[in-house]
Amino acid sequence: MSSPGIKVECLLNVVKVSEYDALLTAVQHIARHAAYSRNNDTKPVDCWQTDVLIEEYCEGPEADCNFVLWKGEFLFFEVVVNFPCAGDNVAAGNFKETQLVFPSASPPEQQDVLRDSLLKSILHLGFHSGIFHVEARVRNSTHEYRPSPNDQGIDLHPRSEPAPSDASVFLIEINARPQGIWTHAQACFLTVLTSSRYRL
Repeated sequence: MSSPGIKVECLLNVVKVSEYDALLTAVQHIARHAAYSRNNDTKPVDCWQTDVLIEEYCEGPEADCNFVLWKGEFLFFEVVVNFPCAGDNVAAGNFKETQLVFPSASPPEQQDVLRDSLLKSILHLGFHSGIFHVEARVRNSTHEYRPSPNDQGIDLHPRSEPAPSDASVFLIEINARPQGIWTHAQACFLTVLTSSRYRL
C-alpha cells in the first residue's frame, strides 16, 4: 500500500511517512513550522497558518507539463521531467525539487497519457484558453530512474521489470501561469501567442 504524504506550501515541509506514529509526529512538526511561522516556538499562534494536507504518495517519475490552450485545444505542450528528490529515496525525506530534464526521455506514448489526462483536468476546472504549468506523477510508468551506463549520471530508462498495470496520471497541482524556469519554453509561448493565426 502506498505511503501517505503531507503537503503544505513549502516543499521542505512535505514529508513522506509510512506508519501512524510517524504521521502524527510529522503533522505536529509541520503545524508548528507552517508557512507563516518564522521561529521554533512550540506554542500555537492564531495568526499562523497551521493547516495540513495529507495525501497519498505516488511512486513514479514527476513531470512538469506546460500547456498553451485556445478554446479547449492545445497549441503547445511539453514535458519536463524532475529528478528524484530525497523523499523518493528515503522514508522521511523532503520533496524539495533537485534537477529537471528537458527534453524528457519519457516515451511518446507516456507523454500522450500525461497530455490527455491533464488537459481533461484543466478543462474540467473550466479553463479553456491560457497558459498552464501542471505538475503530476506517472503511476506505473514504463520507465524509472537508474544510473546510466559509463557513469553518466542518472536518467529515465525502461523498467527492469514490467509495470503491474497501465500507466496513469497522479495530478499534483494546476497553475494558471507559465512555468518558472525555462526561457526557451517562454519563447515558444511568445511565438504561439503573437502568431496572427491565434490573435484575439
